[in-house]
Parts: sequence; structure tokens; C-alpha cells
Amino acid sequence: MGLLSNRFLEDTLPQFMSLRVLSLSYYHNIVKLPNSCSGFKQLRFLNLSSTGIKELSESICSFYNLQTLLLSNCRELEELPANLGKLINLCCLDISGTPLKKMPPQMGRLINLQVLTAFVIGKGSGSTIKELGKLSMLILSGLENVSSGRDASMANMKGKEHLDELTLEWNGSINDSQAVRDVLGNLQPHSSIKHLKIIGYGGTTFPDWLGNSLLSHLESLSLSNCENCFSLPALGQLQSFQSLEIELRVHDCGSLSPSHVSRLPASLKSLEYKGCCNLELESSSGEGGGALERLRLENCDSAIVKVEWLASFPMLKYVEIYKCKSVEMISVPAAPAPGIGNQKLSIYDYPRLQSLPEEGLPTFLTALVLTNCPLLEPRLEWDKGQDWPKVAHIPCIVVDWQPIP
Repeated sequence: MGLLSNRFLEDTLPQFMSLRVLSLSYYHNIVKLPNSCSGFKQLRFLNLSSTGIKELSESICSFYNLQTLLLSNCRELEELPANLGKLINLCCLDISGTPLKKMPPQMGRLINLQVLTAFVIGKGSGSTIKELGKLSMLILSGLENVSSGRDASMANMKGKEHLDELTLEWNGSINDSQAVRDVLGNLQPHSSIKHLKIIGYGGTTFPDWLGNSLLSHLESLSLSNCENCFSLPALGQLQSFQSLEIELRVHDCGSLSPSHVSRLPASLKSLEYKGCCNLELESSSGEGGGALERLRLENCDSAIVKVEWLASFPMLKYVEIYKCKSVEMISVPAAPAPGIGNQKLSIYDYPRLQSLPEEGLPTFLTALVLTNCPLLEPRLEWDKGQDWPKVAHIPCIVVDWQPIP
């Protein structure tokens, strides 16, 4: 834990009134800026991240040349100065990990603000999201406090053409799934959006705009803790799509398999499923080809993976299975699909795994990595184990970080 003496703060620091850059991050004994710091009119960069600061005095609002203000992980800070909007040259405001209750009024005056790591929607007065203009990155949290789609539409997310990264987050319990869907339906971002995260959404379905071809620049989508959702949007029309991460802790994810998401976008490179139950990855009409390189299954209760489905992606290189209770790979083809190769299968923390499929593992595998699979380890002993014939064709085998043989 870093400590900075009060003598330095009160006596030494004020001697440098022409400072352009000041970083006091990780000094946990700093609970407020001393009054003597009010004269830093030339300051461009101020970093108070991970300090014990409890309040920011209004004097900071006179730092008219300030361009970057970093306040991340200030665990005791719950409110920003009311006149923060006077910092008209501010370009970056980082408040990630800081438990603010609401935003100060007149945030719209920050006309040069490009990066705002969080915008907290409070239950009382404060700024509204409609005030923000040229942001390139935004985390919009506290959406449980938005009661209707009409209120959400006032944010005019469609009009924020400079926004590249957007996170939409609900933190509280959801009582009306239809109202929540209306809110999300009216938070459609501009077509220029590249990275989108949706956290804690309580609707049963996603709005149509999520799979709309108008989001032609969308490269990555992350869906997490969407407990009421039972289907995904059609994503096949998203031409720039490269990464899909799904963390939906629902009872049955069978309807969330790629065969029920229309077809996977041809440009998709990474696909992740987290916390799913009864997941089925199987071949279907219209699938195959494409650029998929990585598949990861994490904390899934049960999953069935048909190898024909894996083999339909010629660029697939990495299959990772992590902390899943039950995974079944079936229907191993006699020969790999044309062009397939250089594939790696990794299985982590699967203590209940007792044996490999009777048919053996796919012939196109070039690497197998197993970690914390104690029941399987003795069966893979080189040239002796019961399952060795099933993996003998794989050039690289690593068990608990040790190569075999």
C-alpha cells in the first residue's frame, strides 16, 4: 500500500504550479486533494486512480486545460463535483470501478469528451445520456433505473456516430421483461459501432436491430448474465463480425446453438459459450466454411459437440473446454474435411472425465492439452494406457504441463 506524506501534499507539491502532468495513483492515504492544489491551472493530465479519495473539491473544476482525468477504482468516491461540466477541454474521463451513484449535471458541456468509461444512470437528478456527443467509448450502467423505452429513446444512441465501443449494463433485479426489452430496443447504436457488450439484460428475446445488417461494422458481441433469454438474434448478416461471447445462465441453451442462430457470420473468428446448460453444437444446412478459428466452452453443465460441425470450419485451430461438467464429442468422421488441419484441443479442470470416445479423437488434431483430468491421465500413458491408441496419431500431447512421451 503506497503512502504519501501530508507534508509533500501541503508544502512541496504547491511549489510546482506549472505542472502539466500529475499522477498520485495507488497512494491509498490520499482522501482529498489539498486546497493548495487549486492553482494547477496548466494541468493537462491528472491521475487519482486507486487512491482513497472520498471527494473531489469544486476547485478541480477550475482546471480549464485538463484533458485527461483518471479516477478508476476509487472505492470511496461516490460523487463527482457538480460543476465538472466546466472542464470543456476534457477528452478522457475514466471512472471504471468507481461506485458513483449518478453523474453530475451539464455533462453535455464536455464537448471534447471522447472516452467515458462509465455513465451511471441515477434515480434522482443529474445528467442524461442524451447530453453526450462525440464519445468513442461508453459504458452505460444503471439501466434498471430506466423505466420505459420512451425514456431510453431520449438517449439518441443512433445519433452517436463517433461511438466505437458500447456496454449496456443492468445491475438490479428485473420485474418486467417486456419493459426491459423496450428499453434495449430503443438503445440501438449508430451503424458505426464496432464492439458491443450487453450485461444483465432481463428480456426473454433480443430486439431485431441486434442482428440487423445495418450494423455492418460490428466486430464483436458479448452477452452475459442474460438469465431470462431463450433465443439469440440472427447474426449471419453481420459482415464484419469476428467475435461472439455468450454467457447465458439459463436452464436450457439448446435453442442457443449455432444451428438456431440462423447461420454463423462468415467473418466470425471466435465463439465462446459460458455457463450454458444442455448445449448442442451440431451441423445444419447452410453452415460451414467461414473464418472460425477458436471455440471455447466454459462452465457448461453439459455439451454435445458433433465433430462434423467442427470439421465444417476449415480455419478452426483451437477448441478449449474449461470447467465443464459433461462434454460429449460424437460422430467422428473417418477423414477430415478438405483443408482442415493444425487443430488444437484443450480440456481444463474436468476431474470427472474418465475416458475418451470409443471412436478416438479426430484425425485432424495436431495437439491435445489436458489439465486436471486425474481419471484420464493414467489411461494416456505412452504405449500402455487404455486410451493411448485413440491419441497415438496426435503429434503433440501435453498432460498437466508435461509432454507425452
